Amino acid sequence: MHDYIENLREVYNVTEDLKRSTRETSYYIDRLEYFQKELFKYSKFNNGDIVYISKDLEINKDSGWYSYKESLKVDCKGTIVEIDHYAGNFRYSVEMVEVNNGIFTLNEEYLKKETGYDD
Repeated sequence: MHDYIENLREVYNVTEDLKRSTRETSYYIDRLEYFQKELFKYSKFNNGDIVYISKDLEINKDSGWYSYKESLKVDCKGTIVEIDHYAGNFRYSVEMVEVNNGIFTLNEEYLKKETGYDD
């Protein structure tokens, strides 16, 4: 966790340098790509992993997911197609096989990687 916080500090410093620097943009793009690669080492899942919903989702009538409420249940199977990081948490775009291959973004706390299921 300490390395994670240090990496966040580093990217903050890089962006602050960018505001003051006359360096080429490619330098900063390379640095940010490196940071992203290092940050994602802490991700619980990887692209292509088969995952399952681990607990009930809070879907209310105002949610854009409401029409999928009956399908997005515990043990609904999907595949990680994209990883993101926001507000200190990893978020995963998951292609849900049982929901017409729709893609839903879920926080790590709602996902589990199971063994023993038929893939």
